[in-house]
Amino acid sequence: MKRRPGLSGCVAVGLLVACSGTENRLGGGTGNVAAPGGSSPAAPRDAGPAGNGVATATSLPSGFGAPDAPHDFSAGKWQGYIENYATANRSDSVLLELDSLSETSATGKLVFGDATAPVPDYSDPHRYIHGFDDSVTGDQPAESYPFTLVLAKLTGSRLQFQVLSDEVWQPWCVQQEPIPDSINKGNYNCVPNTNQGFSSDGSRCYLGPLGSSKTFDCALLSLCGMGPCLCDATSCSVGRFGVASFDVSLSGDRMDGSMGTYNVHLTKL
Repeated sequence: MKRRPGLSGCVAVGLLVACSGTENRLGGGTGNVAAPGGSSPAAPRDAGPAGNGVATATSLPSGFGAPDAPHDFSAGKWQGYIENYATANRSDSVLLELDSLSETSATGKLVFGDATAPVPDYSDPHRYIHGFDDSVTGDQPAESYPFTLVLAKLTGSRLQFQVLSDEVWQPWCVQQEPIPDSINKGNYNCVPNTNQGFSSDGSRCYLGPLGSSKTFDCALLSLCGMGPCLCDATSCSVGRFGVASFDVSLSGDRMDGSMGTYNVHLTKL
């Protein structure tokens, strides 16, 4: 999940970097974001395929963001691989565990990589974010984490579902307090909507009006200012960003299909 900050469109001013522009998210369209160190606070952000605003915890499947939630995979387990997906930093293995499978829906979990390894703990983002990172939302899901199937449906022998790589941040996002947006009335975030900045090496972050900004928690700024946490008036949650979409066909003990541009092959255990 952790990637270095992308400084495209940024310029160094002394030891401070000022940025502006838009942020593209896999499956989430393009939304305006804050201009760190600049003069333009953030415009409202779009939560992607789910529609405008925050994808609240109540609108997400049961067990979302709770890797230890009860899970019985009573509808079957399929083990396999994602063709040409492996790199030096990721495995091509994938495990699909279905709790239910009906003509209208499916529920369950999907694990990338080693499903027997300990589930990674993302409750403290400082373990993964060591400076400003505007790409904490990414298209490479964490390995060994049981992602919850989202928008899953079965049509004949065709099974379609999504997983959200940002699910790992859900327990942290839901603990944040919504802060009214002083610029865009009626909108909320988990950091104040004011100028944001970071040092040219990305190791220190700042928040506040130009000339009087103060050092600020980089993990909080990355996840709330530029990252996956979105808020409404009552709560915060991850939006529907970082989407990996699966489309597979069931035939006996086999599932074959795709995850985006990658082919997927699974066999029932």
